[in-house]
Amino acid sequence: IKSLKNNYKIYGYIHSFPAFPSHLARKLVNPDFIIVNSKDQLHTFTNFLEWDNKEIILLPSIRFKKNTSDNLSKKIFLPINFYSIKNICKKILSLNKIYNLKEFEIRNHPVAKNSTKHKKLINEINRLTYFNESSKTVSKTSIFIGSTGAIIESLFSGIKPIHIMEDIEFEIYSQKLWPSIKVNVIQDKIVNYELIDENFVELNNDFSFKNYLSL
Repeated sequence: IKSLKNNYKIYGYIHSFPAFPSHLARKLVNPDFIIVNSKDQLHTFTNFLEWDNKEIILLPSIRFKKNTSDNLSKKIFLPINFYSIKNICKKILSLNKIYNLKEFEIRNHPVAKNSTKHKKLINEINRLTYFNESSKTVSKTSIFIGSTGAIIESLFSGIKPIHIMEDIEFEIYSQKLWPSIKVNVIQDKIVNYELIDENFVELNNDFSFKNYLSL
């Protein structure tokens, strides 16, 4: 596009919230501007991904609205991909000794609904949690496995996420990249998160797409 019309302005929109967005570092060829929906993303892009502050635009999300219902609560969310059923189940088993996970519903990733290994993991988790070892019930809590931006959605929806990680360096929402999120270690590769600043994501239920078109 730039080779055809050099005066055209190109805008990129970051529609998700990856924990460590190394793939979004500034490259030789880039959009003129990047639109983000969180001040924490703006912090990461300008301090660690080599973008200039004038190239980043903070606007309310056109994807997410604040969710005040309980449809994100008491769930075990599976990622689009994972490495080891055995290691994940070990972590689930250890959490099952702390919380009554029999109350939790497993939510497969919609892209992986026909995946054989996802179905096997679901069966293994159901088997482990059927004989729960704790009577402690929890509310407004869900478990997230692996790399998933749904953790951010749960936080601004009032859910307390527990995160099981396989690759901690790339999957954890560290406070260095996400200053509004506090990390509490439960066990090895298991953490939970709480918000320091509840307004870390720009949400607007009355948002109009005209705000984007008028840039």
